Amino acid sequence: MIQPTDLGAEAEYGIALASNDTWLAVGAPGDLGNDGRVYIYRWVAGGLEWVETLYPQDGETGRTGFGRAVAIAGDVI
Repeated sequence: MIQPTDLGAEAEYGIALASNDTWLAVGAPGDLGNDGRVYIYRWVAGGLEWVETLYPQDGETGRTGFGRAVAIAGDVI
């Protein structure tokens, strides 16, 4: 399993997963003091490549649990 090196001890990385033929979204709702993150990867020949990390919107902090649920519909994550 791929795992970022910057995760906190309580990140809960992988508690939520969504995938299609192009994308993989991995939730880490316990990271950043429970503000959470979602890691976005693209399927490529030979595996996965990291594309970006999503965070809660500005001003939405304080135990949001962002990343507890993830979904993909086409190219919308």
